[in-house]
Amino acid sequence: MLFASFGLGRFANEGETDTIRTMKNEFWNHKKAVLFDLDGVLFDTEYLAAKFMVEDGEAVGIHLPFDEILAMAGMAHRKFFHKLDKMLEDIGGFAEYERRTKDLPERKLPFAEVKYPYVSEFLKFLKENGIKTAVCSSSPMDYINDALKEGEIEQYMDYRISGCDLPFSKPDPAIYLLAMETLGVQPEDCVVIEDSAFGIEAGKRAGCTVIAYHDDKYSYDHSEADRIISSYLELM
Repeated sequence: MLFASFGLGRFANEGETDTIRTMKNEFWNHKKAVLFDLDGVLFDTEYLAAKFMVEDGEAVGIHLPFDEILAMAGMAHRKFFHKLDKMLEDIGGFAEYERRTKDLPERKLPFAEVKYPYVSEFLKFLKENGIKTAVCSSSPMDYINDALKEGEIEQYMDYRISGCDLPFSKPDPAIYLLAMETLGVQPEDCVVIEDSAFGIEAGKRAGCTVIAYHDDKYSYDHSEADRIISSYLELM
């Protein structure tokens, strides 16, 4: 079996039947690439990022509702900051928030600590099976690079792309279409792993199989995904 041949049998779920394992093998035998979102898929960063933003605001007398900030997780950066601008219009917009908080100590996300369980093992599984990988994130490229390096998974990624460098954001499929073109694969050969409804829509519009990564802290709509998982063990 595929799992045994690559030494990954120890990760198989004990309750799985041989039929389920065979179905998994057949699924991966027909795939050539996996395209990952970053935040909420490889790293549980969105909760901490929202917490930091609210705490920094409170430190300078600006109140931001945590639940509303968290609910915007997964948005393209441009849309996110546009909504923040509207939310803070009574103080002069997001530019005023930045002005007041610019002298606060820098808050760095601990990527190594918030990497989701079994991410490294899953990426190793894909690499050993000759399946290409890419990060397709709406976050800036320097942020993507820091996350992959500090999370010690950059060696597993064949390609990375930032939505900040594209004219259209998710749910537009442009980021996934460009990734597939660069990797030389077709949509039917690709799996997209996303967490937000915007990302899921982008993956579906690109023609890929879309798997939603579910975390109980977030209330994303995963109804359009082809499959929902809560652990990468479910895919190995």
